[in-house]
Amino acid sequence: MRTLPVRLLDLAAALEEAEVEVGQNEPCPCGSGKKFKHCHGSLGRDQ
Repeated sequence: MRTLPVRLLDLAAALEEAEVEVGQNEPCPCGSGKKFKHCHGSLGRDQ
């Protein structure tokens, strides 16, 4: 099992707590400048 870097875990926890709905085509809240679907949006996708 792979573990996520601490920064990603912090982001996931912050998004859960805030219950923020981020659209797939909106900028990722991590500040990378990428679209959410190409950044952290793929983490929540069922595989």
